[in-house]
Amino acid sequence: MPFLYAVINSGQAVSGNLDLTKYGLSAIAIPPVASATDLLVQGAFTTTSADFVRLQASRPNTDVRFSIGTGSNMVLWPADLPSPPYARLETSVTQTDVRTFTALVR
Repeated sequence: MPFLYAVINSGQAVSGNLDLTKYGLSAIAIPPVASATDLLVQGAFTTTSADFVRLQASRPNTDVRFSIGTGSNMVLWPADLPSPPYARLETSVTQTDVRTFTALVR
């Protein structure tokens, strides 16, 4: 299974772009992260920064959010939720060091 990397720099809460135009998201491997946090996913149809918005699940109508605690775990992407062409990972807490997330794609 191929994988892509998303890096959240120190002092930031949002990663760079994940190009999913040729892939579907299967899971996200979470590194150790600062503090107990949630992982949110932003999506867009282009790489223009202003186009990225948080993804929402249709039922209930809330942000796609994974409780990841202090990390060192993996979350599975919901099978009924298509992945966006471009994605960014967002933590609910600003990171105190560089964090590299691994997206498993199919």
